[in-house]
Amino acid sequence: MTTITLPIPDGSRACPEPLRNEAGSAAPLILLVDDDSRTLRFVLTVLRYATAAVVLEASDPGSAIEAARAAGRPIDLLLSDVDLAAGKTGIDLARELAQSNPLMKVAFMSGRDLPQCDLAPGWRFLAKPFAIAALLDCMDALGLPVSARWREEARPRGR
Repeated sequence: MTTITLPIPDGSRACPEPLRNEAGSAAPLILLVDDDSRTLRFVLTVLRYATAAVVLEASDPGSAIEAARAAGRPIDLLLSDVDLAAGKTGIDLARELAQSNPLMKVAFMSGRDLPQCDLAPGWRFLAKPFAIAALLDCMDALGLPVSARWREEARPRGR
């Protein structure tokens, strides 16, 4: 079972607005892949509100490859679960997509430890469950602009 930590607003502050792109700038393109629909929807929502990225989603490696090909431009970031259905792992998917897009950034998510394997330099790993702040920190570390307001809202508060 996947558990994700979600801070619940106390009602005194409005939910942060989605981050919008500067006029004329190309939005980063993220390909989000997870076979668990709840995790996919949660992460998709956070990314769409906290970044100015265009987020494509897929629930299996085949759909992810089709989405990447249909995008019409290179994927900037692949954010994928490690354990995917259909006989391919997220690591297999990343390696396949990186063959035609070596500048693509990659972050993996998993409720298990990252398998012992050679990962390309700069590829990241998020252990599930993760807090929104951890996801945003990962995006920031990979060079994806994150809304300062969302970052502030996602930080744990002292009691």
